[in-house]
Amino acid sequence: MKRFKDGSWDPSNALRIMTYVAKRRYQFGWQLGNEPNHLQLLPFGFAISPEQLAKDFKKVRTLLAQIHGINNFLVGPDVTQPRLAAILSFIIIAVVIMRFFMDSRDFSRVNFHAPLSGQAKVIVTKIVNIKMREEIARIEEHFVSICLTWRTILEWNFNYTTEKRIITLMKALSPAYVRIGGDRSQFVLFQAVKGKENKLLGIKTFNISGEEFVNGSWDPSNALKIIKYVAERGYKFKWELGNEPNHLRRFGVTIPPEQLAEDFKQLRGLLSTIPGVHNFLVGPDVTQPRGNAMGYLQRFLKKGSSSLDAVTWHHYYVRGEHCSLPQFYVPQTLDTLLRDIKEVDEVISQYAPGLPRWFGETASVSGGGADGISGRFVAGFMWLNKLGMAAQHGLYKRGAITLMAMNLHPEREANLTLKDIPDHDIDEFLFTPDGDITSRRIKLNGKVLEMGPGSFFPTFQPIRIPRANQVILPPLTYAFYVVPEANAKACLESTKKRP
Repeated sequence: MKRFKDGSWDPSNALRIMTYVAKRRYQFGWQLGNEPNHLQLLPFGFAISPEQLAKDFKKVRTLLAQIHGINNFLVGPDVTQPRLAAILSFIIIAVVIMRFFMDSRDFSRVNFHAPLSGQAKVIVTKIVNIKMREEIARIEEHFVSICLTWRTILEWNFNYTTEKRIITLMKALSPAYVRIGGDRSQFVLFQAVKGKENKLLGIKTFNISGEEFVNGSWDPSNALKIIKYVAERGYKFKWELGNEPNHLRRFGVTIPPEQLAEDFKQLRGLLSTIPGVHNFLVGPDVTQPRGNAMGYLQRFLKKGSSSLDAVTWHHYYVRGEHCSLPQFYVPQTLDTLLRDIKEVDEVISQYAPGLPRWFGETASVSGGGADGISGRFVAGFMWLNKLGMAAQHGLYKRGAITLMAMNLHPEREANLTLKDIPDHDIDEFLFTPDGDITSRRIKLNGKVLEMGPGSFFPTFQPIRIPRANQVILPPLTYAFYVVPEANAKACLESTKKRP
């Protein structure tokens, strides 16, 4: 630790590493020094009083709070094993640091309960303020939709049973959009085949053949075929052009954002000239804020925002081959989503103000998922974090309140007190794994969710908690709590305003 002549800590060097870490979005926890009660015995030959170290810790905390994008998590003081001097130092530092914590942060209360077994159980109590009169944001009914990739379509072994399961899951999210994208969408062409019809889906099937990219302007001839085909049959398609255009160098292709903007204008022109086609265009489906993504988006929107009905971008928390199990539920990973949303919103607000923002493609992790993790119960934490308060069930009448909750602690239960709502019955939808958090099977209120005979969607049956304003969420679980008779004014008035 670099120190000034008066003995106080000099943060100049630490500030450099904090800034370095923040710019690269590394998720570090922090500590200051090592065994401070033991320094006078080392060759350095100096001592730091615990009171001075406590002031230094306050200085670190202040620095962390001021640097945007950094993980504000601080531990210490790392004293040696229990001896009298170490214990006294720890007590003095802990009192000062905790006092600073309580003054500067909204801390939950921690209660200790001793069950009959005699084993201590920790419950974290949190008050949830629900503002029933204020509308913060509004989502459309297609908010939760479906995305398939050409890799899925071309490589999966589709049959009557698997297709019926997929349709069942899609219907559960309806009304919704179905997007077909992914890397291979860059290399497919459309060709209608007469006489082929899928009886289950009730739609025509298409033969797809690949073609290499050619740098330069877009050739719309093949796209024109599918646009006319769709218009003739009255299908209601929405359109986009390309997939992750800022990330094409891995395929040996480069499309400048200005050229892509011209291509979007050309597609918009085609859509407007063909009778019966739905003239709705979204894009450019850039990757999340890493590397050149935001620069590409800026340059594209400068030239092409007038061609769009919505701005799309992609988001994944981490890459599948680089992730670990805890990353699926620790706040340090989940909190990166809000940071990315803010960064994209800043660009869109400047260059395409007023346009809706869409996740054109998203999931828990990229690269095809994480083997043994992303298709399991634990992935639900990432999905629910992404859905946030916009979760929409359609199970209850207007004016009901739906609270989505996640307990990310591996050991502590969470006691949630719902404030500012009357004492009404609460319907609980508690999701737990059938085993550990890597289980493929998920339980709803203790019952495993499984498709019934004929691939019918399972019934989501809540547990009714009579006249309650408190709920308890077990460790590493998630839940929806619905207050059907809340009559929230913001929801009722929002319904009246809808066209």
